[in-house]
Amino acid sequence: MAKKNIKFNFSGLQTNQFAIIKEAYDEEAPIKIKYGVGVDAEKETKSLLFRFRCEFTVNDNPFLIIAVTGEFKISPEDWKKSLNEDEEVLEIPKGFVLHMGVLTVGAARGILHAKVERTPFFNFVLPTLNLTEVIKEDPVIIEMNSDKQVNHG
Repeated sequence: MAKKNIKFNFSGLQTNQFAIIKEAYDEEAPIKIKYGVGVDAEKETKSLLFRFRCEFTVNDNPFLIIAVTGEFKISPEDWKKSLNEDEEVLEIPKGFVLHMGVLTVGAARGILHAKVERTPFFNFVLPTLNLTEVIKEDPVIIEMNSDKQVNHG
């Protein structure tokens, strides 16, 4: 796919879920981080939604959960250029989807920090994540009214 720049506005950020489950935490057990991402489209607002969910787990039990959605309003011209003929599928360059992911994951990192700052879990920081491990296709195909999910970890 030819590289193209997409004009957009980072128009919204929502914390969909946050939880600390103290009784699930075991400081002696190794910690694993599981995360998943999803991208979907809102036709009415010409927006792409990048969804990020992360769980810190011990013994396969989550003890720290965060889920965040970044909303990216696309310019009307670029929205139209990205639509297929029947206007039910968007083809978005992988690089742009990765960019949305980096912005959303970075925001989630800040939200997590603010939420755990004065708790016994203040040392847990969302590490850098290589989103190219989970977002592989180029272009990324997004069907209207569906959520494209990919999990990792």
